[in-house]
Amino acid sequence: MVADSFYGSTGAVKRANETYYAAGAASDELLTVTNGDVANQTRYEYDGLGRTTAEIFTIAGYEQWRNTTSYDGNMTHSDPPPGGVATTTVTDAEGKVKELWHYKGHTPVPTGPGSERTVTKYTHTAAGELATVTDSKGNTWRHDYDQRGRLVRKVDPDAGETILNYDESDRLTSTKDAQQRILSTEYDSLGRPKSTWEGAVSEGTKLTETRYDRSGSLGYSHASYRFLPNGEAYSTVVATFDTFYRPLTTNYTVPASEGKLAGTYPFTTAYNRDGTVASTGVPAAGGLPTESLKYTYDELQRPLTMASATSTYVTGTVWSNTSQLLQLSLSTGGPRTEKNFYYEKGTDRLTRATVKVGSTATVAKDQHYSYDQSGNVLSITDTAAPASSSTLDVQCFAYDGQARLVDAWTPAATATTAEGEGTIGGTADYAGKKPTACDAAPSTNPLGGPSPYWTSWSVDDIGNRTQEIRHDPSLNAAKNTTRTFTYQDGDQDGTPGETGDGGPHQVTKVAETTPTGDRQQTYQYDVSGNTLKRTIGGDTQSLDWDATGKLTKATEADGAETSFLYDAGGARIKRTTADATTLYLPGMELELKTGSTAVTATRHYSYAGQTIAIRTSDNKVSFLSSDHHGTGDLAVDAVSGAVTQRRTDPYGAARGKLSPETGTWPGEKGFVGGTIDASTGLVHIGAREYDPDLGKFISPDPIIDFTRPQQMNGYAYASNTPVTLSDPTGLYDCNNGVALNCDKKGNQQVNPCPSLVVPACNGGAVEKASNEVAAAEGQQARAQQRFKSAGKQLVKIVMDILGISAALDCFSSGDLAACGETMLTIAGSFAGGIAGKLLAKYGMPWNMHKGIQLAKQVTGLLKDLFGGLKAMSKASERLNKARANLAKAREKALFAVDTIKSAVGRGKPKCHSFLPDTEVLLADGKRKKIKDIRPGDKVTVTDPKTGHTVVREVSGTIVTEDDKHFVDLTINSKSLTATTTHPFWVVSENRWLQAGELTPGMTLRTASGTTATVEDVRYFGRRQRTHDLTITEIHTYYVLAGATPVLAHNCSTNLFSAEDQLNGFISKVEGADGYHDVWIHGSPDGVAPSFNAAEGGSTLMNHRVLAGLIKSDSNYTGGPIRLCSCQTGASRGTFAQDLANKLGVEVLAPNGYLYVRPNGRMSIGREGAALGRSHFGGEWVSFLPGGGR
Repeated sequence: MVADSFYGSTGAVKRANETYYAAGAASDELLTVTNGDVANQTRYEYDGLGRTTAEIFTIAGYEQWRNTTSYDGNMTHSDPPPGGVATTTVTDAEGKVKELWHYKGHTPVPTGPGSERTVTKYTHTAAGELATVTDSKGNTWRHDYDQRGRLVRKVDPDAGETILNYDESDRLTSTKDAQQRILSTEYDSLGRPKSTWEGAVSEGTKLTETRYDRSGSLGYSHASYRFLPNGEAYSTVVATFDTFYRPLTTNYTVPASEGKLAGTYPFTTAYNRDGTVASTGVPAAGGLPTESLKYTYDELQRPLTMASATSTYVTGTVWSNTSQLLQLSLSTGGPRTEKNFYYEKGTDRLTRATVKVGSTATVAKDQHYSYDQSGNVLSITDTAAPASSSTLDVQCFAYDGQARLVDAWTPAATATTAEGEGTIGGTADYAGKKPTACDAAPSTNPLGGPSPYWTSWSVDDIGNRTQEIRHDPSLNAAKNTTRTFTYQDGDQDGTPGETGDGGPHQVTKVAETTPTGDRQQTYQYDVSGNTLKRTIGGDTQSLDWDATGKLTKATEADGAETSFLYDAGGARIKRTTADATTLYLPGMELELKTGSTAVTATRHYSYAGQTIAIRTSDNKVSFLSSDHHGTGDLAVDAVSGAVTQRRTDPYGAARGKLSPETGTWPGEKGFVGGTIDASTGLVHIGAREYDPDLGKFISPDPIIDFTRPQQMNGYAYASNTPVTLSDPTGLYDCNNGVALNCDKKGNQQVNPCPSLVVPACNGGAVEKASNEVAAAEGQQARAQQRFKSAGKQLVKIVMDILGISAALDCFSSGDLAACGETMLTIAGSFAGGIAGKLLAKYGMPWNMHKGIQLAKQVTGLLKDLFGGLKAMSKASERLNKARANLAKAREKALFAVDTIKSAVGRGKPKCHSFLPDTEVLLADGKRKKIKDIRPGDKVTVTDPKTGHTVVREVSGTIVTEDDKHFVDLTINSKSLTATTTHPFWVVSENRWLQAGELTPGMTLRTASGTTATVEDVRYFGRRQRTHDLTITEIHTYYVLAGATPVLAHNCSTNLFSAEDQLNGFISKVEGADGYHDVWIHGSPDGVAPSFNAAEGGSTLMNHRVLAGLIKSDSNYTGGPIRLCSCQTGASRGTFAQDLANKLGVEVLAPNGYLYVRPNGRMSIGREGAALGRSHFGGEWVSFLPGGGR
């Protein structure tokens, strides 16, 4: 492998050849090549002062594009190739950056037409430290320093004020955040971090401890502990080292309080003489046996195979001469799964990725990528399906002048119009092609493909999404869903605001207009910028955060809780929900369901920087394939070869259903490898939590790059460029679509971006590290202190040159994992040429001595920094994968992310309610027709169980155009018309009943707390528009029969609360034929949460909740259950089986469509003859506890 640099007469680089393969053995003769022999070459042009004016990218000697630079006094203008962002840098008399302009057009035009831009302003202290950064809307980040130049105070417009304290050795001893919470660090006599505390050392709560210098490993850390409130601890202990201080056995210990999950789990690593990993061992747990994975390598130390004593996994690997991964062959002995990767000459950009399955090499995936010259992804096309517009999946993407995604759509395409890959606009034989199906505007051509969509986004100058339009697939604008985002201005002088105020990047309200009504979502934040409350569909979710900025608990409106625990490095190690507790170990998750004593396991297999397979607790292996950002899109059964496919939109929301719909996705890994937490509606991505409905993180980014204004928005995902960039760490954008992320040895560049999808980045040390799960964990502790010590000195220089304050900022968060990632970022900055900028800055004669001294200092620091760099990089990658939390779950968890907590945005609730002129009681005692109610209006609501009456806001309106079944109720001689399915609170029954179930003589609750009697009930049918409301928190409101307000249930677009369910609205248990009949609505996917969520699917009800409702029903005596569920989902899936296991009794579920008539009788299908409840015979499927039938 050879790389060349050629110099001109002035000593400046004139031409540089990137790494290329040279055949033959090395010799003492100078190697000469022609331009045509080199795939990637950059030429440089200079002005008379030696300043670069052009960087010209060529392939085989042919120019493809160029980046030009011009100079005008203290202004430097940069004009990138198409797709890039044009900039102007303005400096002061000392050469410090004063302003940074980013143009909205594609060329730098300082004045006149086309000069529209965002401006970021910088000020510095007298000593040259970065003092303030002000964005284009006046929001300011502030930094204060002491006499030693140490950062002692920083103010973030979103995260508030942070105070930093140091000891006499310049070690950071404590931080105090905007909530006045103190994090302290204790050091040993050698200056190494010993323990961390919330509060003062030895006085507050001890959080973590690190131990060093055990016999045989002097100078290295060997153990870390994460303490619980009861004094117990989770620990990671390196039990044995080899003579090179590499971990051989690492024990992960779970305290006794965790019951069946408690114990010590040993992970082992063995090495070959050349330093490559010979094998890695994982312990037996959760029904899976112990396994030792062995690796083979070629002469360049690139892996070739991976297998254990019981199974093969990787049977072959093909690498290019330049160590690009070309092919992976996967098999456990059954049909082979073959993954192939193709790259563009010169750019090394991924242009095609295929998956072939079985002996006939059936093509299951054939994705093609096209790019603009700056690397933005323009299209992703899957041509594996037959060439028709209904099956070809062509995704097109459009960007604004600042490279933010503004449109994504799937046009109808043919095999011809779908063709295209590579970089467009090149010359000679190296010009790529974008599919012609993407040429026309999305509004002018019909949409197509297996999961058609078109979404448009508007983003303001500081990266806030202001509008999202989810266009109707048939292009009927009247059926679009439009979402408008509102942000709090915050305190733009940088002073933290009060709880709930919201900073300039914090969305406080989303107003949604849909064809079926209007609704809104609201959000509140603490003064540190963490989301405190999310009110969606009228339900308020409360979130708790610890002093390190980690989410520790989510509490739903019905009181259900999900809690999280993190290890000493900040990675999640445990999740607890009402259903189960999940423990996260390296490459493995263990799950203990509530009430069970059986632990189940899920094991993940990584190779060449990718997760290639998953083994579930039933010992089933599936091979996995991902898109260019690491989001799994294909799962192949290793035995049968059956393929399951899923699709997502650019921000990770599910696009359509699984294919086939009867398939099941293994595990719960989702968007960019993050963990789908179905119980919270969030995705755990690296260091933070992500809301796929908003397309945002819900807490601020601890790392800020002040040279990139779009990244300064700490909530925006990947700078609002989710197709080109990704953020799998939750800390920093990664451009994994460009193989130029690799260095000249095939290693990934030193930055916080894990190697997810650039196979070319797996040729060297990073590739080997991908197999060292246990080794990386042990190396992380001992490498970190050396790395951080050098990094803290380096960051002061970087702050002076670039204004990046992330490194010191990260120490204040208490998150060691984040600090490690930041150090990698700083190292990457130097690797990218910052050391050269030092000499450029101090290159004049009167500054040259200082420049040379600084350059020498940088060289020495880098040498020390890189001493631990490989271990740190490997460990960081492992930590990121650990944070992915790949716990076992069924496919429906994927859709729960987008529907359970975001049903307002995606779902189509089948709610049926009241006539347009029906009046609603407002909070001030006045009346308003339901058709005129808008989100934000205040109404009177009552909790019928407690009798508590309060005022609540309307969070949404629902319109149904064609209701057909109505009941006219006579109350106090006045008429009230409702759909037969709308529930009222019946005082005489002490439960909710549908309007169609009401009978004369029943009493309803009034607003004064008295009762009103139902005098007459009349059924009729006609097509009629109806309206309903969604109310915040308490899901009720009053409608008027004449002058009498009676209590009705609202239509929530999310799961009904446990309170609603216990009130009897969902389940009704009755005895019949030796079985207890449980009447509950079904869906094609399972059991739905309400009668109103009919055809088309809905969010699903948890079997545990239903079991609790059944047990609490006074009619239930403990016998077998018959689920009277109108659709077959309960029997098709695992719901009925889980319910049988939970109750310990037989459960019957229908295997045909069961239609429940208003008279209480049943029929097979809507038109079938009426059947008595005891005549449903052979249509039932029996489920017995433990799995018998």
